[in-house]
Amino acid sequence: MMSDIAKFSDLGAPVVLAVPEEHTISKLYAQLAKSVDEEVAKLSGQVPQVKFEAGSSCLIIRDENGTEKKIKASELRKKCNCALCIDEFTGKKLLKENEIKDDVFPTKMEPKGNYAVAIVWSDGHRSSIYPYKRLLSDEIPAHDKN
Repeated sequence: MMSDIAKFSDLGAPVVLAVPEEHTISKLYAQLAKSVDEEVAKLSGQVPQVKFEAGSSCLIIRDENGTEKKIKASELRKKCNCALCIDEFTGKKLLKENEIKDDVFPTKMEPKGNYAVAIVWSDGHRSSIYPYKRLLSDEIPAHDKN
């Protein structure tokens, strides 16, 4: 079986396309693909979704239950805990909140594993990582809609 995989790979043909569906190799690859798909489906429901809503200048965090929390972008930027904003040895806040403009917004958001989202901000700050648990906690208050 391994020699068949090597043979077809050396010829540049994916083995699952080169052998019949009934072949043991095809069945193994199909089972592997099904298992991966099932695991991804399990995980995708567990990771909160984060998006930016330009009209309200808020980030919307939706947890696995569909509950949404809105956080004003400028308030979230002020809550950054990276080493540039908080001294990692003393815990002293280095970020001057009054220098964060109300119109700051995320220019890029990227999941970090299953635990956090990294945000690049319009003010040039690039090292913000917000754990989902923290975003959903009371530590970062929801935006008052009024």
